[in-house]
Amino acid sequence: MSLSVNFPAQRPTLNLNFARARQLDPRITFTRATTATYFDSSGVLQTAIAGQPRFDFSPTTGESLGLLVEEQRTNLKTYSQDILTTNGYNTASATLTAASSTTPISGVTTATKFALNSGADTGNSQTGWNFGSGVTLTASTVHTQSVYVKSDGANIFRLRSNVSGQVFDIPIAGPSPSPSGAVTACSVQQVGNGWVRISWTFTSGASGVPATRSDYWACKSEVNDGVGGYLIVGAQLEAGAFPTSYIPTVAATVTRNADAATMTGVNFSSWYRADEGTFQVSFITPVTTPSGTFPVVLAAHDGTTNNRILLSTNGFFNCRVGISTGGVSESDYNAGSFVTANNLAIWNLAYKTNDQAASANGNPVQTDTSVLIPTVNQLGIGNRPGGTNCTGYIRRIAYYPVRLSNDQLQALTR
Repeated sequence: MSLSVNFPAQRPTLNLNFARARQLDPRITFTRATTATYFDSSGVLQTAIAGQPRFDFSPTTGESLGLLVEEQRTNLKTYSQDILTTNGYNTASATLTAASSTTPISGVTTATKFALNSGADTGNSQTGWNFGSGVTLTASTVHTQSVYVKSDGANIFRLRSNVSGQVFDIPIAGPSPSPSGAVTACSVQQVGNGWVRISWTFTSGASGVPATRSDYWACKSEVNDGVGGYLIVGAQLEAGAFPTSYIPTVAATVTRNADAATMTGVNFSSWYRADEGTFQVSFITPVTTPSGTFPVVLAAHDGTTNNRILLSTNGFFNCRVGISTGGVSESDYNAGSFVTANNLAIWNLAYKTNDQAASANGNPVQTDTSVLIPTVNQLGIGNRPGGTNCTGYIRRIAYYPVRLSNDQLQALTR
């Protein structure tokens, strides 16, 4: 059956197309207590003031990605843009110099050039530029480090673990190498003008030094002629299994608070139908490993965890459907695979008493015929009470005031 046949005659009573509109509907309340960064349509990393939503763009294609929502994170690396002059870097075999450059960061026109000294060891020595010297990590905790890099004669960004002795090479031009050894995840994100953002994830040691020290990795070049190397700017070290948007620091660590977008009161009840309806959400996440417990993409709730209708992800990037009434779980299952990070996901959830169904990314519809529908009065976009925020781009949210058919649910997620 064709999509045109399955397309519902009923029009959505809520249609939030963030990727197209690039602004918030006035019925949405948005909060974030701190500044935060995002890429504008020209591929430049800009700073949004506290309380300002971020509509991110691809820095290489200029595509509008949608509303950026993120969990709270802290950049533990101070002087993130002043790598040249900050204390704590071991540069016994390397030379760091200031270099004029058009960096990805708005207003930052000087990067640091790293060049391994002539004759210096390019392999397993522990000398070079220690990425985060001077910062003590929480023991046995997953951390991710990232930095913006541009080749200036070198093609490889070489890491060496001060703990395990492992050498791990990352091609500056990409693609992202497969993780191995102490590196549990690695990515190379193109950000334009020859710059990439390189990130790598590892778990800090159980105790002691240097196991919990952030100079766990020493950055090195495969070139050791004292001239060739690479440019670096925007160093970040954060507790978490994936990198989040860049958080500039100076003399102290900086925390970026979570983004929270909600609809309450008449702004919610004007389009919501209590006895039946269908939610659709499309989004993209750059996350390869979710953090926390079931990061929430969308949730209708009453301000508590007792009554809710939600769509979230699990650790394997399946679409998780959850409905609770009066604190009792009515429906809780996976409705299909998430596909992969950085790819569009479209999920539908339809509800009616004893007639609930969901479909994700064109997968067969999953149903539940023993469901009571909770009383809810607000919508959380990328968040819910007592849950983990999702990290990614909410492109569109639509709501149909009817329980769409199973054929329609599947067709509308293809």
